[in-house]
Amino acid sequence: MSEWNFAKETTQEDEIDLFMGIISEYIESDEDRKKIKAVYKEHWPRISTMQASKSGKYHHWTEQTVHFGLLNHVIRGLYFARELGIEEAGYESKKPEFQPKQQMRLVAMVVHDMGKMNASGNNHGVYIHPILKPHGFDSKVRMMAQNHMHKWSPYKAENKSQRIVAYADYLASRADIDVRGITYMMKVKGVLTAITHLSQCQIPWVSNTPWRQITMDLTKPIADVDVNIQGA
Repeated sequence: MSEWNFAKETTQEDEIDLFMGIISEYIESDEDRKKIKAVYKEHWPRISTMQASKSGKYHHWTEQTVHFGLLNHVIRGLYFARELGIEEAGYESKKPEFQPKQQMRLVAMVVHDMGKMNASGNNHGVYIHPILKPHGFDSKVRMMAQNHMHKWSPYKAENKSQRIVAYADYLASRADIDVRGITYMMKVKGVLTAITHLSQCQIPWVSNTPWRQITMDLTKPIADVDVNIQGA
């Protein structure tokens, strides 16, 4: 791990700026960044003190911290959403029309769990609309966020973009997947800290098989593919 400590007297604005700095690696549009910052600022500090899962079952340790657990889940999800989108598109990812679709997925990944503020359980995706709509988020983005729970919810992923977001959410939550280079937010003894994971990608339950090779058939419902992921 590599870490950076900030001044002990940090503010809410410092925390939001750190989060925005981390996700800006993925979100290219200034307009999208402004929307994201506005909706997160509206719901800070509540969203910054939520964990990714109440039970903690299966979830990566960074997602279960008292401070920034849900935000670390979002950061992990962005990595997987980006890589899944590029892998699914193949050579098409080099074409200009790829980037708008990819950016929509990444924006949806940033906001996908905000419905947890208004509901518990696996149906929280449907509560995303009143949170995002006032800030001008596209309806496609809102539907990706709504349907990200897929087989664990009545609201199923209906197309490739929605499935990419759902897959990314699933992979991000796995406790036994670590990815080199992801920067997490922490509070260490009350000090705002950014920690970058420097080890290689570790997926113990997939022997010598890159994760992307076992999740790429996006023409099938996720439920049909998950059974091929050993130990999931």
